[in-house]
Amino acid sequence: MVNTNNTQLLIKSIVRGETIVTPKKPLLTFLVLSTAVVFFTVLVGMVLAPETIRIAPADFKDIDISRIPDGTYYGSADAFMTRANVAVRVEDQQIVRIDLLRHAHSNGEEAEAVLDRVITQQCLKVDVVSGATTSSLVLLKAVEDALRDEEADG
Repeated sequence: MVNTNNTQLLIKSIVRGETIVTPKKPLLTFLVLSTAVVFFTVLVGMVLAPETIRIAPADFKDIDISRIPDGTYYGSADAFMTRANVAVRVEDQQIVRIDLLRHAHSNGEEAEAVLDRVITQQCLKVDVVSGATTSSLVLLKAVEDALRDEEADG
């Protein structure tokens, strides 16, 4: 329901060129909402973001590919809004192909280049893609996941 008296006063004030002072309630609402947004952002940064820090290039174990029988192995990994599933093909004691089955990310498509680096260098200790570090690390962790159990069994 619109209060016609207030509306008429507002129109008269505009016509006269008077300065209109809005109620303080919208300002209070804005301050409360903006504070909530800042709080949530800090919370995400402190609670969820460290998940991405837990995966670091130094965390990857050397995989002895010579101990892995020929075959296709599946692995997955996830960290802070990034997930990956891969199929790693090993033939004659070499990684010959890595198929990316799933890569859910915000803007880390460029990270998929690390898979080619793994094939070229035949190890997981490769340079990550700048600007797509989390996605790069998740992809490498998925490859490690695929090969780690097979190496132990091999």
